[in-house]
Amino acid sequence: MGSKEKPKIDNPSVGISYNEGLSVNITCTARGKPAPNVKWLRKGAMLSSATKTASLTFANISRSDDGNYTCEACNSEGCEDIHIVLVINYPPKIQNATASSLTSWIGQTVTLKCQSDGVPTPTLAWYKPDGNEIFRVTNKESTIQVLLKDSGDFGDYKCAASNGLVPPDDKIVKMNQIKKPSQASIISTERDIRVSSLTVRWTAPADDGGSLITAYRVIILKGDTEKGSVNITDPVSTSYTFGNLDRYTNYTVKVFARNFVFEGDAAVRTLKTKSEVSGNREVYLTATINENCGRRLFVAAKFPNVACELVVNYGCIAALTVNSRCGSVIVNFIMYFNESVAISAVLTSLKNAAEQNKFGVFSVNSASIKQVSLPTVPGPEECNCPCNDVLLKAIIGVLTFIIFLLIIYIVWQHRKGADYAPLNPLTISWEVPRDHVNIEKVIGKGAFGQVAKGIAIGLRGRPEATPIAIKMLKCNAAESDKRDLMKELEAMKQLDPHPHVIKLLGCVTQSGKLLGCVTGSEPLLVLIEYVPFGDLLGYLRKSRGLNDTYYKDPDIKPQTNLTSQQLMKFAWQIADGMSYLSSKSVIVFDPKDNVQFDHDMKKSLKRSGAFLCLVDLLTSSSTDESGVKLDSAAGGNTEGVAKRVWEWVDEFGVGAESATGSDTESVSTGNGTMGEFLEYFDNNKGFKSFLRQPYLCQLFQTVNDVTFNPEGRLPVKWTAYEALLYGTYTTKSDVWSYGVVLYEIFTIGGSPYPRIDGRKIANLLHQGYRMPRPQHLDDKLYQIMMRCWQNDPDARPTFVTLKNQLKDIETLHKRLINMEMYDKSLYANLKDLTV
Repeated sequence: MGSKEKPKIDNPSVGISYNEGLSVNITCTARGKPAPNVKWLRKGAMLSSATKTASLTFANISRSDDGNYTCEACNSEGCEDIHIVLVINYPPKIQNATASSLTSWIGQTVTLKCQSDGVPTPTLAWYKPDGNEIFRVTNKESTIQVLLKDSGDFGDYKCAASNGLVPPDDKIVKMNQIKKPSQASIISTERDIRVSSLTVRWTAPADDGGSLITAYRVIILKGDTEKGSVNITDPVSTSYTFGNLDRYTNYTVKVFARNFVFEGDAAVRTLKTKSEVSGNREVYLTATINENCGRRLFVAAKFPNVACELVVNYGCIAALTVNSRCGSVIVNFIMYFNESVAISAVLTSLKNAAEQNKFGVFSVNSASIKQVSLPTVPGPEECNCPCNDVLLKAIIGVLTFIIFLLIIYIVWQHRKGADYAPLNPLTISWEVPRDHVNIEKVIGKGAFGQVAKGIAIGLRGRPEATPIAIKMLKCNAAESDKRDLMKELEAMKQLDPHPHVIKLLGCVTQSGKLLGCVTGSEPLLVLIEYVPFGDLLGYLRKSRGLNDTYYKDPDIKPQTNLTSQQLMKFAWQIADGMSYLSSKSVIVFDPKDNVQFDHDMKKSLKRSGAFLCLVDLLTSSSTDESGVKLDSAAGGNTEGVAKRVWEWVDEFGVGAESATGSDTESVSTGNGTMGEFLEYFDNNKGFKSFLRQPYLCQLFQTVNDVTFNPEGRLPVKWTAYEALLYGTYTTKSDVWSYGVVLYEIFTIGGSPYPRIDGRKIANLLHQGYRMPRPQHLDDKLYQIMMRCWQNDPDARPTFVTLKNQLKDIETLHKRLINMEMYDKSLYANLKDLTV
């Protein structure tokens, strides 16, 4: 027999590296006796096998073929193997090119980052918009910082990658510049100018400067003296009315548009208020209505009021028929205005309304609407009517004369400074006869005010009996309470219907009896939509089985186990209602208990929430969260207690008494800042129910910052940073409060700042503390809440933005609110809330 040899492998035919796409054949040859079996292996798997020589063939080698390979030769005498590494070269590819911000402005520094792949390792080079190279490195990643010194530093930044193979690669990062926006355009017309007021109207700038317009600043000057200034933080609002101006005087108005960074140059215009004699307070008009003569009396009674409502923006306060006749139906009527008015403007508005069919049930010939110098006397063409029609005409004539005298009396009362404002322009159409209102039961009562559930008939647009809530005063109400309730009524009249804000249904201001209390000539009932579900906070808590009787026996009980979709719908619908109110320049402390929800949400609060602060008295009160009796701190008007508290503020450090039913206890606040006092006030058990926010809501009809009102009340845990520390309120203060409301909604009635002493809140906020993210909430929702809690009010989003953001992500509710992770025990440390 011949000698035997263990296999010996010759060096395989392998290069150092191969370019991707080539055809490659690598052989491995071994010697030995007997002849060895040679095979190629990769990661333990055999690729090929042969006697003495095995081949590894790649028809089109690619980057996926790189790595370690093994050639193994074996015979009966043993085995030998060697290892090789294949390196596959391929062109560079930029995977990502980003900037820390794609929009910036001069003076800022941005970070540019480029990530690539390729073999050999690519060289990455950055180029400025002008083509000059600014940095180069051989690495798969390149990060640089660029100082934006002038406009030439904005534009396309290019990251180019090369490694000697083709093709090279590059990506563009576009850096957009934020500049000052261009000027707004002031478009006020003659109809916007009155004797003692003028309305500034404008359009958005043609160029927003590279960033969305976020706000406007409007100022008015008389000569060089500034007479008024306002910041409008809702960019949708493009008008503002300045009042208390001198008649027939030139005023300069300036409108500044502001984007995220810069305020643009002022749009400037001079407007002159009108003279008292430049128009008429009484206007005689005639109009032809396409109606059967048999309905002439109906038309004569109703048509002038409809016409008056169409020109209420000009100050129309009443309209009466002087006479009417057939031929369709021709009505001669008089319109009364609260100040001089340009007749041409009134005629134009009425003609346009006729052409656009805005007269409701009446079809009016627009060409027939004309001014007449004197009341027209009926001619011989008047229609022949039954005998009793003569009597009706006589009655109408007498009533017309009485109403005319009433108007004169109201104007006289106004001029001599009566407590109540004169009959509002909308009072006639809102008024409901007292005998059309039936009070069923009182559902909330305070020291001076009360709210009842009732039924009304003959409401505007609602001929059938309608369940209502009735807000009224008690017999011992002070004059200031009557004025406050009247102001609330007037504010509600100015609001158009909105699906997520409760509607005013009517009012009773004429003589009558009020719950057995004869009020002479000054009763007042405010009729609003009835709230059958109670408040949202109680609804959330009761859905978890907690006791909350803040509203007396709500008609409809909450379901258990609210879904994440319902919680999201609560959130965006509140923001929708608040965005409408902020567009009307209404500032409110607490939206959460008082915004209504979609009728389509069968399991939620449907369209009967509450009209923000104006329906706060839909509560009763006898006990606060600590079980302390409170006779005057809830419902109705809390002026007595509030004034007493604010006397303490004036004498900060002096002992005071807290009303607790028939008992009192001494309380000493000590010395400190307003913020410290309010923190103490938050946690003093004798007054903790003040922090039940519906008691505290107040309505301020101004877009100016509202300085803290000594008769106001402050809910510390819901109050914005700047309001808590400095006593200043804007609509952005409401945005802060809304962020806290989101926390309550998403924790299904959890208490804000859990386990934190209220006295520490102001200081914690000053140090930057914010409530942590609940574990079952996605960070996307939490970041929306955090943006509401920014120290700078201007940095907070508007309610329009919040509504749109929450509406857009509503369909993601299951991912954003993981109800399976919701831990009831974390939010269960809540006392049952009873009143």
